[in-house]
Amino acid sequence: MCAERIDIDLGSSTVSRATSILSALSVSEVPTGRREHRSGALAASRAAGRIANRLIVDSAAMGIERVREVVRDTGAHVADLGWLRLGSWCNPLARCFDEVPLRPAVTAIRKVSITTTPLEGGRTSDAARLLLGWLGSRLRWKFASAQRAVDPLQAGIEIHTEWRLAEGLAPGVLLSVELDALLGDAPVHIALSRDGSPPTLYIERVAEGMAKIEHRVALGEPSSLLSVDEAINAPLSDAILRQTFSHVPG
Repeated sequence: MCAERIDIDLGSSTVSRATSILSALSVSEVPTGRREHRSGALAASRAAGRIANRLIVDSAAMGIERVREVVRDTGAHVADLGWLRLGSWCNPLARCFDEVPLRPAVTAIRKVSITTTPLEGGRTSDAARLLLGWLGSRLRWKFASAQRAVDPLQAGIEIHTEWRLAEGLAPGVLLSVELDALLGDAPVHIALSRDGSPPTLYIERVAEGMAKIEHRVALGEPSSLLSVDEAINAPLSDAILRQTFSHVPG
């Protein structure tokens, strides 16, 4: 294995020629990848997306709207580091519905509550929006607004996002996710919450007629290098990411 890294700074007068510049530096027989994690010229991102085989972005740094444009304009395999970091929440949340008797409840979610650390101006955290996009894409929800969605049977889902201060954490970090669903007429409540240092994820599930579940798992916060390695080797990340971004509420 060998690789060559090329760093290019493009000024405003040359960014329109980014595609031809990058194409001249690439070799058709060698897979080409691009990692973008800072704000910059969208034209350059699109140019790279046209010739790259793999594109690695970071929505936590670039913002969801910009990544959504890049994803829309490229045919490359795309992975988002912000989305991969969210796996520490999405995977345990999905596993709460693994038991066969409980599976009907996943299509009868009626309320989603998400708490994050605050952002300037009261904006909704991108992590919260990505989580909602993932739920919407997996469960075929349609978002009527940032506070309401409907499922394929036209049943309504309430969405609540709020914030609270947490010492030592950056803005927009997920603190808790709660789902309220129905199993027939019986309520099901699932709650995931961040706790402690090093951080753990406390998971609680209460469903009538079933044993209560309570346990903790390590809340992985991978380094950038580990995230990039995971992005390169995640064969399904592209399809799921594209579906997630297409369902992210405004």
